[in-house]
Amino acid sequence: NLWDGRSGEPRGTLHGHVGIVDALSFTSDGKYLVTAGHDRIVRLWDVASRLEIAVLRGHSGPIYGVAVALKGGKVATASHDRTSRIWDVRSGQPLLVLWGHSRYIAASAFSPDGTRIATASHDHTAKLWKWPSGEPVATLIGHEHVIHGVAFSSDGMRIATASSDGTVRVWDGQSGRRLALLKGHKGIVQTVVFAPDGHRLLSGGSDETLRLWDTERE
Repeated sequence: NLWDGRSGEPRGTLHGHVGIVDALSFTSDGKYLVTAGHDRIVRLWDVASRLEIAVLRGHSGPIYGVAVALKGGKVATASHDRTSRIWDVRSGQPLLVLWGHSRYIAASAFSPDGTRIATASHDHTAKLWKWPSGEPVATLIGHEHVIHGVAFSSDGMRIATASSDGTVRVWDGQSGRRLALLKGHKGIVQTVVFAPDGHRLLSGGSDETLRLWDTERE
């Protein structure tokens, strides 16, 4: 369903997916919505008309994450088939397939300038890739369990990952070197996002808490 953010009133229902919808993201201009799920299909919607304008097929397993680049009209998907695929938002054409994880990919993220892509996997690693070549830059090793979430800071200089090992880790956004280990959650950390200032970090976990971190002090 689409909702009005101010009034909370429903603005329409989007029909098309068959099965669970796991991920969605608006484009930066708010004109389009990208959705994906267990039916292995990515769908692109025009928000104003609520019409489906593209169907993206190619994944052979459920899709758990979508990330839309701030620049360039690209979307990255994360799938059970162990790939992340990059698509052109408006044409629906596939642009790149990223291979390298040994288990399924739970999340992906673009750097703010669109030159790098980060992926997080159930193989306990995250990976950093170059765009548009798809060349691997670094493998982020250190988590002791599944990684569920990944995010870039607003300046692209840092990456944060969230894991079932109960920790959040912060990495250098260029080299992949670990910068900080954040402990405090009492269980799985499901998601992580940087504040616009690029320093504070918010994480959410299965312990039913949200934690705000100042990464400059950790």
